[in-house]
Amino acid sequence: MDEFQQTIERIAAYVAHIAGTGLLVCVCDDDELRNHALATLRPRLSKFAQLIETSYDIHSKRLLDFLQNLEGNGRQIVVSVVGLENLPSDNQAEAIKSLNFERNRFGRSGIILLLWVNERLLRRISSQAPDFYSWRSATFFIQPPINWDQRKVELRRYAQSLRSSLNRIGFQSAMAFSGDRPALVDLQGQFVNRRLSPLKTNNFQSLNTGETTAENKGDQGNSNVIVSLANSKRSVIVGEPGMGKTTFLKQIALSLVSTRLRQEPLESQVAKEQFDLLPIYLNLREDPALPDSAVNIGQLAFEAYRAVLKNETTRVTFEQLLSAGEVLLLIDALDELPREHLQNLVQEIDRFIIEYPYVRVTIALRTDVMLASILGREWQWFRLEPLNDSEMVGLINSVVHDEKLARSLIEVINRNNAIKSIARAPLFLSLMAALSYQRGFLPSTRVRIYDEIIKVALFRWDFERGSRRENLRGEIVNKYLAGVAWWMQEHRTSSIEGSTLLEILTGREFRELPREFASVFFDNVRNYAGLFSQTGSTPAGDELFGFVHVTFQEFFASTFLSESWNLTTSNNWGLLVEDQWWHGVIAFAAARLSSPESNRFLNQILSFRSPQALVVAAKALVDGAEAGSAAKETILMRILEISESSDAVTFLELNQSVFFDVLLRMSQESQPKLRAAVAQALARFAVNPVYRTDIVRLLRVLENDSTDIVRLSAAGSLRQLQGVN
Repeated sequence: MDEFQQTIERIAAYVAHIAGTGLLVCVCDDDELRNHALATLRPRLSKFAQLIETSYDIHSKRLLDFLQNLEGNGRQIVVSVVGLENLPSDNQAEAIKSLNFERNRFGRSGIILLLWVNERLLRRISSQAPDFYSWRSATFFIQPPINWDQRKVELRRYAQSLRSSLNRIGFQSAMAFSGDRPALVDLQGQFVNRRLSPLKTNNFQSLNTGETTAENKGDQGNSNVIVSLANSKRSVIVGEPGMGKTTFLKQIALSLVSTRLRQEPLESQVAKEQFDLLPIYLNLREDPALPDSAVNIGQLAFEAYRAVLKNETTRVTFEQLLSAGEVLLLIDALDELPREHLQNLVQEIDRFIIEYPYVRVTIALRTDVMLASILGREWQWFRLEPLNDSEMVGLINSVVHDEKLARSLIEVINRNNAIKSIARAPLFLSLMAALSYQRGFLPSTRVRIYDEIIKVALFRWDFERGSRRENLRGEIVNKYLAGVAWWMQEHRTSSIEGSTLLEILTGREFRELPREFASVFFDNVRNYAGLFSQTGSTPAGDELFGFVHVTFQEFFASTFLSESWNLTTSNNWGLLVEDQWWHGVIAFAAARLSSPESNRFLNQILSFRSPQALVVAAKALVDGAEAGSAAKETILMRILEISESSDAVTFLELNQSVFFDVLLRMSQESQPKLRAAVAQALARFAVNPVYRTDIVRLLRVLENDSTDIVRLSAAGSLRQLQGVN
């Protein structure tokens, strides 16, 4: 009798001999193995007990609520409960916490509970619900039968664990609006059919034929995007912050995982169907060992694979996957590493692909000119395009669950170019929709969106559940988040180890706060999803924490910069403006200042005549910075200069989204001179079919302007567009 059969017999024996209440914890990381164990156990129990099977779901988080409806007809009741690992992290934390409060009720129930968990949840329950866990009669670790294919088991466990980890985004928990309906849905499902536009690999100029990739031509399922990337041996996806790059990579991984779980794992051979690729998601911002000029991409990929499997694999097994070409390596946040290490890291990626020629690699990054210059021409470039109107309706509807309301919101957005300039990014649109649904208005700047989100998340925390999860005042939590965010910006990281976080929280930066506040804050970010929460763990087992999106880190860090910008020396300013890592912080800081101070801030940025200074100033305007006419005119003139410069094609192409957002916002300026400059600049962006409809519509409006200078400029741009046709 193998170990699997012995475990099944032991469970059956425990059930047969328990008189009254019993808790049997069954540990299994493989859904198929768990189902096989239940199928094997069921006939053994049927002789003396009634087996009832149930599952956690997002609406059923209290384990024992169903007890009052159970009737055993004189037989022992055995309840098998699965699904705890599939709950969103915040609901999962709530479910685990509730176990302690239900232990006495459980003790009086007279049932035997088979609680199925994976190894990660076993550790959480034993430490976070110790009173309930102490009721256990035994803990069983389910091992596969001796005749099972161990390689198939490993790949299936990897796919299931990856699916569970990637689904924990945390936005809906971060918002914590009251009521059963989540304020923000799991955003993964919204990005299956996102549109990619190919960029030329020789100079990164957008294809001007008007053609689109297959996924642009309609909703043809998941396969189009995945096939496009899988067929591309080396691909780069670029997009502005909030455009959904990370979620897009995760959606690709989840789609591949779903296919893997429906099919038998592949044999070791080179030629394979694209849908059988095994995704390895590598988020560089979550690796505390980076930056390191000597980093080994193959080792990082192996560590990511091994971490999902709880270290239960060998390098030999992983090497077989790489050599056979079964892997699609998805690399996120490459542009968030220090600039001095990027060249070495790109060379290391090249070495990795040479060593494993059949592995596909896809990189997602912000619009980064430096990386565009150092990545070789063999890489295929794609731009993740902004949402169009129909995609906006779909995303808003998923948040408010009301298509009529979704379409009315789209009408409001289309009437206000300032709002539309930020609504085309999925992150900001989803936040706007949630705020509109809950509070009845649409913020028109990113800084206003974040202000309102933070008020909801920190100061109006879900009172219907009877407690504020932080157990700290919102302003205290805000102070902690700002300090931690600034530390992370200064140390150029988007993740922080738990030991380091505790050291910061108890350090001199927060010495005016009682030390016990630090432990309360730490416990809550460990156990609950929020604006800042646990994101993973290091290979050594230390917890990793980070903001739910890097733009929240930038927003909180901007608190410090907005208070001290006028004390910063000109030399330091130049370094910050030229460093893309600080662009988001600078833009938010400008938008948080009063109108006169914001204008002085922008003029100081524009005193540096570099292209990067123009990008930062443009971002600041979109974020909500107040600028005088002179600063706005300077920004418009520089956009025109760059659009006419033949040696700046790469820079313009990679940053055209933020420039177009500025033009949208400034098209409603009161000064005719500015509106005329906008009309002139719009024609330069119409070569991109994604913007063309909006541009033509906007130029038609400007063509009927009340002033001659604007009408003539708009008419000239329209004639220019007709000439392109």
